[in-house]
Amino acid sequence: MYNSLANFLKGGAIINTVYIIFTDKNKQKKTISAFAKNFVKYKAAKILNIHSNDVIFEITDNGKPFIKNHLEFHFNISHTSGAVAVALGSSPIGIDIERIRKADMRVAERFFSTSEKMAIKSDTDFFAIWTKKEAFIKKNDLTLSHLKKANSENIYTFEKDGYIISVCSDDSENRIIFLDEKESDNS
Repeated sequence: MYNSLANFLKGGAIINTVYIIFTDKNKQKKTISAFAKNFVKYKAAKILNIHSNDVIFEITDNGKPFIKNHLEFHFNISHTSGAVAVALGSSPIGIDIERIRKADMRVAERFFSTSEKMAIKSDTDFFAIWTKKEAFIKKNDLTLSHLKKANSENIYTFEKDGYIISVCSDDSENRIIFLDEKESDNS
């Protein structure tokens, strides 16, 4: 899709690209995590025009991954049963994906504000709020202790095939690409 960082940046205008990759729901968490990391490695090498061996992952003190010596390239990963979400951008970005299921209201009691708790009318509402909070703290390299204060500014949230996805970025343009795991090999 991109031949270089210049194309990725679209002549200075930032384009975030979000890949939603549907996987086998029975895959182990470790396998899905390794798949997501390899996907980012492949995309980063292609965009940065470097060898994949030069894509070296490191993490901040709060656990946010980044690529050593390429701080101009930002990414974030999230996965849940049956899906992986990968966000790429040229500025800090956060993403979260959750399969919609029965909400655990103990989580809302612990991490949601009073107005957020009052806004929950369905499991979908719960996961929309949760994914916004997760995307916010991931973008800003914060910890779970900041979840209650996380706001939903600059967060794009959508539902697809039983999943809620939220992307947090300072940039307003997001390109969303949906793939089946087999298709991701060709993207």
